[in-house]
Amino acid sequence: MNYTLRFIGLGALYGFAFALVKALFPEPFILFVLKGGQSSEGNLAFVSIFYITAGFVAGLIAGPLFGGLLRLRRSRAGDSYVEPRPTMRIILSLLLALLMGLISGLIILGAYYTGVLPPGKILDPFPSVRNVLFPIEPSLVVIWAIARDLLPAGFTGLLLAPIGGGPLLRLYAAGRHLAQKHYEGF
Repeated sequence: MNYTLRFIGLGALYGFAFALVKALFPEPFILFVLKGGQSSEGNLAFVSIFYITAGFVAGLIAGPLFGGLLRLRRSRAGDSYVEPRPTMRIILSLLLALLMGLISGLIILGAYYTGVLPPGKILDPFPSVRNVLFPIEPSLVVIWAIARDLLPAGFTGLLLAPIGGGPLLRLYAAGRHLAQKHYEGF
């Protein structure tokens, strides 16, 4: 239970940072600031708030999910030695952030598919999927729609590695003995 609360808090931190970083990328929020109210995408205020909220919710989902995956990995590792490398903080933080970006992309795709977000011309990937010429194009369009969230998520993971990497590294190495450094002559 204690780990779950920690990772919900860590997911909220990552989700909040992801929402802020995502607002800086050329998505509905920038369009809203530059153009205002209505556009071909519908009400840009609603669309931008949905995109930012999807990032925060993705963080709340990804934090406990990633923590559970680390705990599952820890229970399978047994009684082994591990030497935490300095790059592990960055790697774990980046993996959590990319999982968060994947979840955010799936939330946004689901919102366009179900009609929560109004169909548009630029941000909605499904008109392109419906007008395909080759069978592989729909999967490429869907992959691109998800990848739009991976770049800001990866940037968030790199920014939060000094803060969020510590708890991730402790969970990654928990339950195993840390390898001792041995020096010659002592």
